[in-house]
Amino acid sequence: MPDIFLLFSLILFGLIFGSFISAWSYRLIRNESIFNGRSFCDNCKKKIHWYDNIPVVSFYLLKGKSRCCKKTISIRYPIIEFFTMLTFLFTGISYLNCAFGNAPICVSRSLFGWFSIPYLLIISVFLITIFVTDFERKIILDELIFIPYVFALMFLVFINPDYLYTNIFMSFACATVFLLIHLATRGKGMGLGDVKFVILPPIILGWPYTLIWLFLSFVVGAFVGVVLIFFRKARFGKQIPFGPFLILSYFLTLFLGDKLLFLFQFPY
Repeated sequence: MPDIFLLFSLILFGLIFGSFISAWSYRLIRNESIFNGRSFCDNCKKKIHWYDNIPVVSFYLLKGKSRCCKKTISIRYPIIEFFTMLTFLFTGISYLNCAFGNAPICVSRSLFGWFSIPYLLIISVFLITIFVTDFERKIILDELIFIPYVFALMFLVFINPDYLYTNIFMSFACATVFLLIHLATRGKGMGLGDVKFVILPPIILGWPYTLIWLFLSFVVGAFVGVVLIFFRKARFGKQIPFGPFLILSYFLTLFLGDKLLFLFQFPY
């Protein structure tokens, strides 16, 4: 029963935070404050009533149309809400199933106990927001990187500093590699936002899972890039946002890192 209650709570909070992320990311890329009033219609700018702002449900009940002006509501909102909910849910499921594996989330559980759930979920909120802003506008804002970085660093310092120096070293080693790629390609192969972003996941993943994360990011990025070029949705020399691949690979590594470690035969 406690496990069911936990998962149900994570579904609920996932939808709530998904709604928050959809509004926050929308305002961030337009340099607007999230505290600047309630949500409003993208088309006519009228305030949205609470009963028209229920995550996923309102979009379905309104059939994707705004009540105030009957214009189409962007599909981005229910998509962000739904996938945030899935992220929260999989975090809970993976946490509860740690007896059956040794994924990075289980390492976090062993280090922080039940604190690992809110710790990882707070990090996830920032990562999903970065995913959205980079995917939509190729923007990775510094505050979305350094706030969770300091938060994760403080968690290690005050709760369990055993992995502190190793994880910090992995962070700056990754940033150095990405900076060299950025310089070598004159910004075409890697943006500065990506260079700064890669300091964050190693603080959470540590060794050897940071290697899995990086390897998977490049594999997924190369595969999607080839597919986009094949369908003429992209072309050689045109920069594709790399942040979404880094973040997708982070979550795959967080939940399935031990299995990926075995699959790729990475040494400990």
